[in-house]
Amino acid sequence: MNLLNIDKPVLVDDLLPPQENLEVLKHIATRPWVIQHEENSEDAKFKSGFLNDFQHTGYAITALDDTGNNQNLHPTDPLVIWSRIVTYGIIHKLQANNCKKVSRVHWNYYTQGQQGIGHVDRDPDNFISILYNPHTTDGATEILGVKYPDKMGQAKVFKSNWLHKGIATINDKSRCSLNIILEY
Repeated sequence: MNLLNIDKPVLVDDLLPPQENLEVLKHIATRPWVIQHEENSEDAKFKSGFLNDFQHTGYAITALDDTGNNQNLHPTDPLVIWSRIVTYGIIHKLQANNCKKVSRVHWNYYTQGQQGIGHVDRDPDNFISILYNPHTTDGATEILGVKYPDKMGQAKVFKSNWLHKGIATINDKSRCSLNIILEY
């Protein structure tokens, strides 16, 4: 499949079995998280976390940054391994084998009331984003104005230059997602 020609998100189910998704959640519950913001500056993260007139956009662990370097995670860290399994599982299932490189990997964590702001992951047309949910919640990911519910083991695959954002939970305590950006 040529992912650069898709006109709506592709949903890929059952990438990891339920028990493994629970292991992911148990593991990330003990990890250090950083306040995140789509702008990714210290000032924006401060405003997001502490000033009432800015949306709190949750927390992140960066496994691979925009330059392709590991960020505080050893290549054998379980978060890195799980992200590789999800990435290459999707590439294999969709037969999208012409990927040049994995550009960025973020684990995201949101509590009630925390949600993303509309953004694109990359402007150029040759990048693909993946949002993977290790658990089912009443939160969602909005892509091009359509809400896609959080479903355990499901990935939403879409062009990185499409407007999207995380939608906060209402009844569930929190939501977690894995965000991967691929260069094609």
